[in-house]
Amino acid sequence: MTGASMSERETQSYITTAIFDFDGTIIDSSSAVLEVMKKLSVRYRLPVLSAEDLAEIRTRPLSERLAILGIPKWKVPFIARTALRHFSSLMDSFPLYEGMEELLDELSRNGVTLYILSSNNQKNIRRCLKRHGISSFSAIRTASGLFSKARHLRRMMKRFDIDTQNAVYIGDELRDITAAHDAGLPAIAVSWGYDTRELLEQGKPECIVDSVAELKTVIRRGLKA
Repeated sequence: MTGASMSERETQSYITTAIFDFDGTIIDSSSAVLEVMKKLSVRYRLPVLSAEDLAEIRTRPLSERLAILGIPKWKVPFIARTALRHFSSLMDSFPLYEGMEELLDELSRNGVTLYILSSNNQKNIRRCLKRHGISSFSAIRTASGLFSKARHLRRMMKRFDIDTQNAVYIGDELRDITAAHDAGLPAIAVSWGYDTRELLEQGKPECIVDSVAELKTVIRRGLKA
C-alpha cells in the first residue's frame, strides 16, 4: 500500500516504519546556519542576516522566507546547491541530538524499520552516520529540491512497499509535515530543529514532540486517532 486517505491515516495505532529527516531532526547543524547564510549573501547579493533576523525568519513559512530574502523560485536550486557544499565542509563538526543514537538503536532492535529522506546528500549523511557509529537505517534517499519531498516520499513508499497505516515521517520543518500529508503519511514534528513550534502547528502534524525522549514514547505507543 503506497497511499492513504486522511480517514485511513486516522486508523493507525502502531508504528513499524519510521522515515526521518536528517538536518534539524537527527543531527544538529544549527550552529552553521548563520555562517552559511553570510557566505550566501556575499555570493548571491542577499540581505545580510543577524542572529535576531534569523530567529525571526524561523517563524515564517518557506515561501515568505524566500520573499524576505528576495530569492525567486528559479534561483532556489542554485542557492541550495551552494548552501549544501558549505554545510558539507562542516559536517564533521555537527553533533547528534542528545539521546538520538540510543533511540535509533532501540527502534532498530525492536523491529522498527528506519529510513532517511533528506534534502542533504547521501554522501554527507552516510559520512556523518559512520562517524557516530550508526548503521540502523535500511535506506537513505535524497529529496532534491526544497519542494519535492512528497514526490520522493511516494517513490520511497513504492520502492520499499511501505504500509502507510503503520509508517510515519519525522521532521523539523513545516514543509516536512506538508510533504508527509501530501504523500498519505502521518507526521511527527520535532520542535528542536529549524522551524519554530508555532510554525509547525500550522501544518497540523499528528504530533509535535519537544525531546528525543518524548519522540521515543510516541513511537512506542503509536499514533491514535
